Amino acid sequence: MRTVTIQEACSNLTQLVEEAAKGDAFIIAEAGKPLVKVIALEPANKPQRRLGTLAGRYTVPDDFDEMGWAEEVLAPPDNDVPQQKPELSVEELFQAVQELGHSGPSESASLIRADRDAR
Repeated sequence: MRTVTIQEACSNLTQLVEEAAKGDAFIIAEAGKPLVKVIALEPANKPQRRLGTLAGRYTVPDDFDEMGWAEEVLAPPDNDVPQQKPELSVEELFQAVQELGHSGPSESASLIRADRDAR
């Protein structure tokens, strides 16, 4: 195995790396003492991923995008605090907010809070 000094390695690095990549390993030494051994890396033996290997084994239901909404909406709350039913329907609340001349979502939220606090 070939031994080179640090100075030789610096001045001929490109050539030495090409040789090492082809399989000709070498040692870099300083003052006659070996410091490092330069060898080619072995290619990674990763198997290539093949797309579509599970094609036809699974089917996606037509209503996939809508699945689970009923369970989320109808599920009981996580806590045991009884839920208070709203006194107004969504339509009635929307109409009341419009009648008050709301100007945006933040004003609607403050109107609803003010109404809740007044009760």
